[in-house]
Amino acid sequence: MEYLARYIINSLFGSILTFYMSLLLLMLIRPLIRSYRTLYYLYLIPFLKVFYDLFFMDHSRWVFLQGKNVLNAIPNSRILSAYFGTKGKPFAGVRFHFLDGETFSIGDIGAETIGIPLLATGCSLVVLLTLFSLTRFVLRLYKAMQWQRKLPLEKMGPKLYSTSTPLKSPMLIGVWKSHILIPKNLLKTLLDKEVEAIYQHERQHLIWKDNLLSIICDGISALFWFIPFRHIVLKKASFYRELACDSKSETGPLLGALKKTATHAPPAASLAFSSSDRVAWLLRKKTPGKIALTLSCLTILGGGAFIFASHFLPF
Repeated sequence: MEYLARYIINSLFGSILTFYMSLLLLMLIRPLIRSYRTLYYLYLIPFLKVFYDLFFMDHSRWVFLQGKNVLNAIPNSRILSAYFGTKGKPFAGVRFHFLDGETFSIGDIGAETIGIPLLATGCSLVVLLTLFSLTRFVLRLYKAMQWQRKLPLEKMGPKLYSTSTPLKSPMLIGVWKSHILIPKNLLKTLLDKEVEAIYQHERQHLIWKDNLLSIICDGISALFWFIPFRHIVLKKASFYRELACDSKSETGPLLGALKKTATHAPPAASLAFSSSDRVAWLLRKKTPGKIALTLSCLTILGGGAFIFASHFLPF
């Protein structure tokens, strides 16, 4: 129980630190990226990083496993080290340790400060809230999938369907085998070129499996419910994803289609087409050249590799 309580408290504080340290480093390379699709993946890296670190925490050198205390240690023997490209290692890190190199953690400090019973109680509450958050996500996803199965569909073309159900926006539905859905009530108001613009936009979502990735990231967000402002980062990522898909459609008809659809929150396991925020970006959009695209890809590959090789957990 003691080991589990320390693990949970370390996961809680360590994930928050890892998320924002990753985000900070990504913002340093953000000005070098011109591709909207690359920017989308850029904002997803912190979510993937905290999930990755959760399963690769190294607890083997914890001092409590050797029966040692942190608070009763010799004064000035406890150190918080931050390193960046030191010791021949091309990554960054943060670590709590003693002068002799032994590592301790936030969980060790918490256990010795407030005691194991109180720490275990707090950690039990964290576990219950995490289970509640994940259950809520799964139920929301299940209801959305049930809703999609009940939709009356009429095939219009490859991966393209219409429905008599009155919806406010075209959308991509499904998870692995997704398809594009345009409600009939909107088809009456859309021009042929606008329907084509919607199709080209949603087709990009199909190619890149955006619906599946969106569900995975929503699940990770539900798991790490305690990270402040994570929804803002996820929303920013989604915005660039939509711009990336917009870039493959003709601007004029796309703007017309956006103006004829209403902004709303789509059900889970679906991506809505409409978003008024994109109009201003579309009016001034610039297609990046091959050099800019290559630079964007190399930058995010290098930055992502650096972040995943780094260790932001302070133990």
